[in-house]
Amino acid sequence: MQQRVQITSGERVIWGTITQLSEIGAEIQLNEPIDLDGAIALEIPEENLTLLGKLTYINLKNSSIRVKFNSLTPDRSRRLVEFLFCRPGQWKNRNTPGEWRSLWLLFIVLFRPIVFLFGSFDKDKRKKRASP
Repeated sequence: MQQRVQITSGERVIWGTITQLSEIGAEIQLNEPIDLDGAIALEIPEENLTLLGKLTYINLKNSSIRVKFNSLTPDRSRRLVEFLFCRPGQWKNRNTPGEWRSLWLLFIVLFRPIVFLFGSFDKDKRKKRASP
């Protein structure tokens, strides 16, 4: 997920790109190397969503940070879950059979060995009768 984010730490405001996002935290690639304080605010402008968190990891080599979110309000949690999981095109469609078709396939798989067993007995009996 590549999403632009505004990061505010004290008086500093910088921009970055979210590389990984979950319900408990995020990893962000910063546009410029900078040392930040522990408490930060993430704002995702396209979603009008602001998340508060604390800095857990700073990588000065590639200018990336990891943030753990503070406890979210129910509204912010719901909006974050919608952002993560409910976007159009987020999930790939799988061609799976419907419920009735699945039930039919299950019966076929379960009863096929019985048909083969009884079918083989019938063929053996027919061969014996036809021989004499």
